[in-house]
Amino acid sequence: MPGIELHWRTWDDESVLYEARSGDTHLLDRTTVLILRALADARQPLGAGALTAAIGQDRDLPPNPELRAYCERTVHQLLRLELIERAD
Repeated sequence: MPGIELHWRTWDDESVLYEARSGDTHLLDRTTVLILRALADARQPLGAGALTAAIGQDRDLPPNPELRAYCERTVHQLLRLELIERAD
């Protein structure tokens, strides 16, 4: 994610994320970290279905409407916090 500089520290199921540009620090749960990493590692923008499948696979969960809704809400929160950028 160009222009966004993230620094991580992880303990058990929680991570602290520092965004250097803003100076903001965030406490994230494991699934939110998985979402951020999946988006950062993707070679192309991920749609909601592909993101849900990737997170479900990592968490050993079948893709389902609740997981998809969680992923969509989390992406909107990450956009609002400017921790990710919208793909054009």
